[in-house]
Amino acid sequence: MDSVGAAVTLYTSITWNSSNTNIASVGTNGLVTAGSTNGTADIQFYNSSAKSRVIFSAKSLLGALDLTGATDLVSVPHNNSLEPGSNFTLEMWVRFPNGVSGSIILEKAAPDGTGRYSYSLNMNSNGRLAFFRQNANANKLESFIANTAFPTDGNWHHVAVTRSFASNTGTIRMLIDGTPYTNFLTTSGITNDTASNTQALSIGAKSDGADNANLQIDEIRLWNETKAASYFTAATRNNPVAAPYPTALKAYFKMDKINLLKVSNEITTAASGTLENMTGQELVSR
Repeated sequence: MDSVGAAVTLYTSITWNSSNTNIASVGTNGLVTAGSTNGTADIQFYNSSAKSRVIFSAKSLLGALDLTGATDLVSVPHNNSLEPGSNFTLEMWVRFPNGVSGSIILEKAAPDGTGRYSYSLNMNSNGRLAFFRQNANANKLESFIANTAFPTDGNWHHVAVTRSFASNTGTIRMLIDGTPYTNFLTTSGITNDTASNTQALSIGAKSDGADNANLQIDEIRLWNETKAASYFTAATRNNPVAAPYPTALKAYFKMDKINLLKVSNEITTAASGTLENMTGQELVSR
């Protein structure tokens, strides 16, 4: 009983779905301890219909989100923390296991394209990464399209976009695996105008489910500062950001667990993502 006399239910027993019992051990108190063998397990409390899928790897939780379903989508409600301002860095790991094609990786914009783009990262029909940002009046569109096609090897690749504006000069950069790409377009029209909206952040498709990316994604980080190219070393690309988190980190989706069809935003819980048209069983290893 708690202090006001309400009954407290302790979930001390769970169902465990795994092909290898060495993946983890489960105590009688319901605590799960990672073992020494890689693997995936589904955990369900006897007294709850909720399921959680967890990937165990070398006694740590490592996972990525699989968005290869035809209608897979993660929807993150609008939050001011998702509007980074004029200077920002957007980075993530992506993998296209079924080939690179035109699709939305993530965007914060109206689904029909008529609204403002706070930011939009997509793969165009030529297999090139493209980034767009539109000002509040929707009359100036900033664009960066990679001059080289995205790797088609089916492996994981780190993608980063940075934007800076100072002394009436703006710059957008794109890096893949730490290597800067040049803009296929002539960069112009970059201003200090505000680019913000109250649209949801959509991951894996437009907010209405169109242009599904058919990809796997991991470690999405949004910073309200411009990271220099020297920041994107192998170590900083490969390693998760450790808590306590830097104040410049405004959104962080580690994608290492799914709980009640949610993927957590480590910085702002209110801006966590909801899985749409998915089962909650979509974690894969990276």
